[in-house]
Amino acid sequence: MKKTILTILILFLYFESYAQNYKKIEPYIETITKYEKFAAKAVDDYSISIYQDSRREGVRETLLSKLREDKLILSKNMFNVNNDTSYTEGLIDFISLIIEYFEKNVGEFNIDKDAKTIDYEEFEERFRTYNFYADKIEQKFIDLIQLKENFALKHGMPIKIQYGRDVYINQFFRYCGKFIEIIAKIDFADIKLQEAIEAKNSFEMTYHFDQLQSYLLQGKIAIEKIGNFKDNNRMYLQVNSYINAFLKYQFQNKNKIDLVIKYNELNTYASINKKDDYYYNQVSIYNNNRTIVQQQEPVFLTEKSNLVTHFYEELKEFQREHLEHLIYNEIKIKNTLYSNDQLSIVNKD
Repeated sequence: MKKTILTILILFLYFESYAQNYKKIEPYIETITKYEKFAAKAVDDYSISIYQDSRREGVRETLLSKLREDKLILSKNMFNVNNDTSYTEGLIDFISLIIEYFEKNVGEFNIDKDAKTIDYEEFEERFRTYNFYADKIEQKFIDLIQLKENFALKHGMPIKIQYGRDVYINQFFRYCGKFIEIIAKIDFADIKLQEAIEAKNSFEMTYHFDQLQSYLLQGKIAIEKIGNFKDNNRMYLQVNSYINAFLKYQFQNKNKIDLVIKYNELNTYASINKKDDYYYNQVSIYNNNRTIVQQQEPVFLTEKSNLVTHFYEELKEFQREHLEHLIYNEIKIKNTLYSNDQLSIVNKD
């Protein structure tokens, strides 16, 4: 009888203690999650910012100010369960990394300006720095979610953490960065090429033409590896169309380069030789080809302008759709109590 009473008492104390843990951790998770949600959304909200005119002015400054505020609140309060502040510390580290990313303007590119002021080596170095931080942020976020799960389990709350963002593959932040890098490199080389053609610089024209061609072919391979974001093929199709269009424009670029080269040859010939029948015959061919190129140019310029405009419309819509999901549905973390024999799971859908 005494053993039975003792057993009942032990079980009562055990479950009472377990219940106390629930009382401690449920409000903790509810409190801490709002900071986690904002930090995660800040990364995605900024993911389009690596290309000019692709986000609202002041987004970086607004997010940076709020992240600093959140970090200060967390640091001062150090929310804990049973004096365990490990998850709060992990969240502070994650927010600190995002703040560093914003403060250093790692994700800031202005292709129109950059193409006129820096070379390919510096441009690609900026993307290497961006990719270093982007990969680091993604991994830090994955670690943070796993830390939260382990923290909850440690304090007696087997939970299932359902995180709508695709944390393990094609995470939105990295997805956007990868396809925008493809577009940015194409535009960067194209701007340099058109300026070289305008300046009639034969060496520069050929160099930038080859560089653009290389970026286009690299882009074709890269976009196949990137694929769709979940079941959404919007940006995959748009980037593919972008690359294909610029590959088509390369024929026009080649024709313009040939004209400049021929123009320089004729000037050199005229300065050394008399303007003989050969010269006038070549000039006639040159003028005919020049007329064809000039007639085609407005068509290509209009197509290119429409292509770029449509691309950014699709890009903004793609971001808007995703961020709406984050705000209203996907970013919500559902903490559901399970029986002891059901272990916590991180949903990887």
